[in-house]
Amino acid sequence: MKRLSLLTLLSVAILLSCKNKDYKDYEGTWKGTYMGEDQGSWSMEVDEEGNVDGQARSNDFPDFPISIEGSVSKSGDVDLIDDSGFFDLSFEGKLDDRNADGTWVSKSDSAGTTVAISGSWSGSKD
Repeated sequence: MKRLSLLTLLSVAILLSCKNKDYKDYEGTWKGTYMGEDQGSWSMEVDEEGNVDGQARSNDFPDFPISIEGSVSKSGDVDLIDDSGFFDLSFEGKLDDRNADGTWVSKSDSAGTTVAISGSWSGSKD
């Protein structure tokens, strides 16, 4: 009986550990493009805790990169914002083992003018 309980406990622990995906699947450098009412490129680094730092760079203003930051969940949901606060820019989407995609929206420009531009983004892990 003791042996059966130990095996049951071990089996449950193994199953739970398989379900608890960590951030290692997402850790590293990701790059891609965004398109829509503005076009450009983006890159981001995901650390071992799911924190994300990166940049978005408009094709129209390549000398002015926009810093973005946020996080990725253990299930791959990513949520990023412009960390300067100038653009009210956000990226939302999904990462899987090698690919990434989602949508972006910007509600104001660097002068504080209200705009409503949006689009999609995609990329992959380096």
